[in-house]
Amino acid sequence: MINKTYLIVVLFLIPLFCNAQNLIVNGDFEQHSGPPMNNDNLYTTIGWDYVNGFPEYYVNGFNNVIQAVPHSGDGVVAIGFWINPVSFDNGVTQIDAIGTKLAEPMIAGKHYVFSFWAKNRWWDEIYCAGLQVYGLEQVPAGIAGFSPYGASLDPEYFPNVQLLFETPRISNSEYYKFFRVCIIPETDIRYLMFKGVAKCSHSSVDDYLYVDDVSLFEEETFSFFGNDTTLCEHETLVLNASFQNATITWNDGYGEPIRTITEAGTYSVFVNAVNPVCPIKDTITVDYNLIPIPDKVLRPDTTICYESTITLDATTPDLFYQWSTGSENSSIEVSEPGTYSVTLSNGTCEKADEVTIDFYNCIDCDFFVPNAFSPNDDGINDVLRAYAQCELLDFNMKIYNRWGAPIFETSDIEEGWDGYWKGRRVSDGVYLYVISFSVAEFGIVKHKFSTGDVAVIR
Repeated sequence: MINKTYLIVVLFLIPLFCNAQNLIVNGDFEQHSGPPMNNDNLYTTIGWDYVNGFPEYYVNGFNNVIQAVPHSGDGVVAIGFWINPVSFDNGVTQIDAIGTKLAEPMIAGKHYVFSFWAKNRWWDEIYCAGLQVYGLEQVPAGIAGFSPYGASLDPEYFPNVQLLFETPRISNSEYYKFFRVCIIPETDIRYLMFKGVAKCSHSSVDDYLYVDDVSLFEEETFSFFGNDTTLCEHETLVLNASFQNATITWNDGYGEPIRTITEAGTYSVFVNAVNPVCPIKDTITVDYNLIPIPDKVLRPDTTICYESTITLDATTPDLFYQWSTGSENSSIEVSEPGTYSVTLSNGTCEKADEVTIDFYNCIDCDFFVPNAFSPNDDGINDVLRAYAQCELLDFNMKIYNRWGAPIFETSDIEEGWDGYWKGRRVSDGVYLYVISFSVAEFGIVKHKFSTGDVAVIR
């Protein structure tokens, strides 16, 4: 059984940010264009806009009164609202709002981690304030001083606005509370806006929330499983969605982070963790290619006669073929010895088979030795040689004189006797040859001998 395995064990301890750029310009409110001597001088804060009401900007050492210590550094912004029929026009509610153009747009569908610190101004029993965070596709025009006592987001000024996050009622405390959320915008966002919101129904409320250290980072998204895949018959796939300190849920109710897939289907996992902030969802579709591929398609190893051919046939329905010869046909003709292989594929899965084809001599091997030769150096019939009509496996030829003494020997059929012995020509007469050789006939190795007389004539 073949296993394909993806093993991605995720053990994150910090947020996964694609880059280190905070998309909020001057999110800690430390940068300003001049001394904010009055509380409502938000326009001196670099990167931030006065959108609605009377938001206040405090910097240690400049304002006459600072009513809250910043979470960090020297600067902090106060966003408030009033519900008081006596103080304002027939009970119209005043709600503060501030906004900022992002350093780079948020891209629809991407994951972002948005965070800030906030606390309530008062320490008595009435605390009604919360915050809403909105995203706008475009930077609104003419926003400064818009509708000082209005609570609505007029579409003329704020088209295609998205509510990204709303806090619960922030209790009266001397300590800042940390908010961190995942934002996945529906459309691109270029402008972010904080707006106060009432979280209770008191008839008269004067409340402020202090906001500091605002950040917005793109969070890395990743895949546990990779691309959709198609498996072969009997293969399995291990999906691993292990994650530290997380709640892991599969779309089919499976209860463990690691599972082995043995059936086709679509498998989705949902991971909720502290880090990363945004929930992770990953999906993979697993299919099976069940077009069968046989293990053996070629004949057993075979030996055939020289000068013959043999057809190797791998024909199987619905498959593709790749032979070691380069052919993509279902069968090939073989006329030379060797090992031939074919790979069969159903488009996803592959199996290979091979066969060895040998050749042998399928006729009697004729052997011939002349009965005379004339070693007179005239270039005609000067050398005695043996001749075979087939390939010899080994060969030996000896020549004897009339008294039985060996005068020549060779193991090379191409090397003949030139009629010399010890550097001198032999006399005319009859000499004896003895030849031994081996030959393969009909696939069987045979050892043969041949003897006879040869006449030397000059």
